[in-house]
Amino acid sequence: MAKAVMMHVYGDVQGVGFRARIKSIALAFGVFGYVRNLPDGSVEIHVEGDDDRVNAFVETIKSLREFDIWEVKIKETSIKNYNEFFIIP
Repeated sequence: MAKAVMMHVYGDVQGVGFRARIKSIALAFGVFGYVRNLPDGSVEIHVEGDDDRVNAFVETIKSLREFDIWEVKIKETSIKNYNEFFIIP
């Protein structure tokens, strides 16, 4: 079964290689979607794919220790049928 999740990550996550790290994790888990910086200093991640893969991706992001993450907000969202994971500049 497939699912999609929208994540908002707050902390020191812009200008530190966070989006590139998120993309590499997404590729490793075989999930699709995007990551982008938001004007408020947070990062938005849309991820979709197999339930188990999406859940593992989310848990990995929540447990990243190489970045100063203060809060991660997560909610299920609609599937957009992406066929890759990309960084929105």
